[in-house]
Amino acid sequence: MELKLASTEVKQLLLMENQDNKNRINNLGISVADHVNAMLAYWDKDLVCRFANAGYRSWFGKSPEEMIDKITMKELLGPTIYQANLTYITSVLKGEPQTFEREIPVHGKPEKTRYTIVSYTPDIQNGAVLGFFVHVADVTQIKLLEKKLLLSNKIITTQNKRLLNFAHIASHNLRSPVGNLAILLDFYNNSINEEFKGNIFNKFKVVITHLTETLNELLAALKLQQEDEEATELLDFEELFIKTTELLSGQILETKALVTYDFSEVKSIEYPKSYLESILVNLLSNALKYRSLKRTPEIHFKTRITSNKKKIVLTASDNGLGIDLAKHENNMFRLNQTFHDNADAEGVGLFLTKTQVEAMGGEITLTTAVDKGTTFKITF
Repeated sequence: MELKLASTEVKQLLLMENQDNKNRINNLGISVADHVNAMLAYWDKDLVCRFANAGYRSWFGKSPEEMIDKITMKELLGPTIYQANLTYITSVLKGEPQTFEREIPVHGKPEKTRYTIVSYTPDIQNGAVLGFFVHVADVTQIKLLEKKLLLSNKIITTQNKRLLNFAHIASHNLRSPVGNLAILLDFYNNSINEEFKGNIFNKFKVVITHLTETLNELLAALKLQQEDEEATELLDFEELFIKTTELLSGQILETKALVTYDFSEVKSIEYPKSYLESILVNLLSNALKYRSLKRTPEIHFKTRITSNKKKIVLTASDNGLGIDLAKHENNMFRLNQTFHDNADAEGVGLFLTKTQVEAMGGEITLTTAVDKGTTFKITF
C-alpha cells in the first residue's frame, strides 16, 4: 500500500516538474519573442489577436490586456491599412504565405511613418487554416539609406551630364576663336599694308583677351556645376553678341559677312552666362560656316517678347545654304549629324545648343529653305 502511494506521488511530482518545464520554456519563448528586434503576432481565422510580442504591442501603443484575445485586426490597424492589407489577409487564410511592404504610422505621431516588410505565414493543422503568424521587420533605416543612395546616384548622374556638357562647351567654344586666330594670322602674314596689319594685330589682342575671359568663365562654371545648379545672372544681349563677333572676327573678315543685330525690344535676360555665350557662338559660327558662295552672307540676330509677355524669343537669320528638311528633319539636333559637305563640320553645335536651351526649360525650332537661308528661333 505504501509502495503504491509512493509511486503515485512520484508520478505527480514528475507531472508537476514536466509542467514546470513547459511553463519555463513557454516563459522563455515569450521572453525571447519580446526581445526580438521585430514585431511578432498570431491572429486566428476570425482575425482576433491571440499573441503579440512586446515590439508589436509597443508599436501600436497597446497593453497585453487590450490586445490578447480581445482586439480584432481591423480595430488595431484601422480601416485604411486594414483595407490595404485585406488581399494579403484573404490569401493567407487560404493557406498562401504572403510577404509585402507597408508604411505604418507611428502610434501617437500620425505624421510620422515607418517602413516595414510584413510576412503572413498560415497556421495549417490537419489541412485546416487555424490562423496565421505575423512577422513585421522595421526597415526604415534601410529605406532611408536606399533613398540617400538613389539621391546620390541622381546627383552623380546629373553632375556627369553637366561635365559632359561642359566638355562640349569648352571644346566647341574654344575651337571657333582659335580657328579665327589662324585666319587672322594668315591675313597678317599675307598683307603688305602696315595699317591693315595693325588692325589685324588689334583684332588678335581682342580675340586673345576674350579667349582668356572665356576660359576663366568656363573654369568658374565648372566649379559651380560641381556644387550647385547652373548659376544664372542678368546678361546683356548686345554686350555678349559684340564679344561673339569679336571672337569670330577672322571668319567675319574672311567671308565679308554683314552681321547685324536688334536687341531693342529685349535688352537682357537672366541666364547662365556660359550657356548664352555658347548659344550665340554656335548660331553665328554656323551661319558663317554654312554661307552661300553665290552671295554676300547676311546674318541678323533679334530679340522680342511673346504676345503674352511671358517668354523671350531670340532669332538668328541668315541667307545661307539652308537645310533640306525632307532629308534631315528627324536628325536636325542630334549629335554628330551634319547636313553639308564642310570638312570642319562636326555636328556638335546644334546638339549642344538644343541641350542647353532645353536644360533651362526653353525650346529651339527652325524654318529653312534650300539655297534661301535659315532662321533659328529660341524661346527662353
